[in-house]
Amino acid sequence: MAAVFKRGYIMTTEKLYYEDSHLKEFKATVLNCKKADERYQVILDRTAFFPEGGGQAADTGTIENFNVSDVQEVDSSIIHFVDGPLEAGDEVACSINWDQRFRRMQGHSGEHIVSGLIHKNFGCNNVGFHMGHETITIDFDQFLDSKQLKDIEYNANKAIWENHPVSTEILSGESLKAREYRSKLDLDENVRIVTIQDVDVCACCAPHVNSTGEIGLIKIISSIHHNDGVRIEMLAGEDAFIFSDKLFENSKKISHMLSSKIEETDIYVQSVLNNIDTAKQTYIGLSREFVDLKLSTINSKDHVITYFNTFLTDTQCRDFINGCCDKYSDVVAAVFTKSSEDSYKFILGSHMYDLQIICKDLNDKLNGRGGGSKTMVQGTVSASKAAILEFMRTLH
Repeated sequence: MAAVFKRGYIMTTEKLYYEDSHLKEFKATVLNCKKADERYQVILDRTAFFPEGGGQAADTGTIENFNVSDVQEVDSSIIHFVDGPLEAGDEVACSINWDQRFRRMQGHSGEHIVSGLIHKNFGCNNVGFHMGHETITIDFDQFLDSKQLKDIEYNANKAIWENHPVSTEILSGESLKAREYRSKLDLDENVRIVTIQDVDVCACCAPHVNSTGEIGLIKIISSIHHNDGVRIEMLAGEDAFIFSDKLFENSKKISHMLSSKIEETDIYVQSVLNNIDTAKQTYIGLSREFVDLKLSTINSKDHVITYFNTFLTDTQCRDFINGCCDKYSDVVAAVFTKSSEDSYKFILGSHMYDLQIICKDLNDKLNGRGGGSKTMVQGTVSASKAAILEFMRTLH
């Protein structure tokens, strides 16, 4: 990366994103441009592109007609990764991907609110933070139950409704020592402090919203035990709205299918599950009766019993085969269940015959794959019902 610097000195870039986090377009002068692999590394004299840092991904956008795919900070220089060359000394028009940036600011500021409230109310420390493409993940060093997190979520949204101002300042020395703030690292100079009035004070290098009202909505969507604490997933701003809207639309569809009120779908779903459980128990009972009835029709003269199954489970098929073999010790019992066109699953059982030998012959003649013990084998065959019956007749 250092290869982009001219004559061995560092080119300082003015950080416009600290002066105005809502700056979308600006003009700057190209200080240096160097090709690196398939991209160009560009240094500007000033930039509103935020480089990756503080858990927040780098901005994207355009410089002139070229795309900016990544931004990184090296010492005091901010490197823009661009897909085309620029001339040193030229003034260029720059535009950041504002929708992307604003959603990230909503999420990051929302995370500060949640982490600040958890720290203030329960003394928990934020020990891990990741802003993913889909959710924000935060790890805390103490466990919080669902009720505690529900209270935090409510108070976080209350802080949004109250529209607290968000301010930043850079502190060093005694001023920094005198300030109480959250931080994962021991910092001693030029520390950027982000303050959300009455909610949180935290060291952070990322751009944030100007007031909490810009966040709009915070939603905690999951929590799990993690190490000795808790890991939560949350969304904020537009991402939280999109997620909540999807949940609402899904609830509307479910309520329509159940002919229920949207706020009572859980009651109706539980009723459906109860009915399914009752039907399942009835099915199991009827299946057992069917197996017993089928076993009662078996003739002792039938040395090979072949049944083509349409509704029994694998366990019930084994029960049927075991019943046949227990009733007559000199039979080969087989169940074939259609799985696709000209494809069947099979289970064979016998107390007398070596089924490993029979299974090898079955695999060879019916394009099968399977195996097992001498008393029971299973697998699949790619053959028609007529071909299966013809093979089974050879075992008589």
